[in-house]
Amino acid sequence: MMKHSLLLSLFFLANTGLSAQKTFTEHLTADKAGQGRVRVYQSAEVEAVVNGTKGGKTMATPTKPQAGKAHKDTLPASKAATGVKTASPADTPGVATRTAKRRRKANGFRIQIYTGGNSRADRVAAERAGRTCREAFPELAAYTHFLSPRWVCRVGDFATQQEASEYASKLRQEGSFREVRVVKSVVWLP
Repeated sequence: MMKHSLLLSLFFLANTGLSAQKTFTEHLTADKAGQGRVRVYQSAEVEAVVNGTKGGKTMATPTKPQAGKAHKDTLPASKAATGVKTASPADTPGVATRTAKRRRKANGFRIQIYTGGNSRADRVAAERAGRTCREAFPELAAYTHFLSPRWVCRVGDFATQQEASEYASKLRQEGSFREVRVVKSVVWLP
């Protein structure tokens, strides 16, 4: 009998302790002195899964910043509430990617317009070459990479070597680049 009453009292204490706990999202977004601030923007369905609530009903409510306290990370008035924001389908990242133009990685060709060493000056020169090319040919994307042991700048995303060669001749006619050569690369294609 003593075991049952002890077990029952432990169960009662554990149950009351659990009911007083905050949801995971409330715990995560609570302001704590000396620590950073966390903001969570998610749909009601995701919050229900994370917090274990049923039917999409959420227990977390957005908290407003305290009056008179300015924070460096204050959002514009439309997003001034910290905590959980119930997002509309248009706010979710998946919707934006479906409406954007899809691109895929593939083996292709780029035009290398700069090859340098491994110094900071070479990096700056590679980035400058990329900017110069984008100004003259805004339709070409510029990529500055460190391919050990040197900095290189490559432009364009071409599926065939012939397309890359045609643009390479245009870049040579421009006369702004010492080096213009077509190289194999992994590119982004529509």
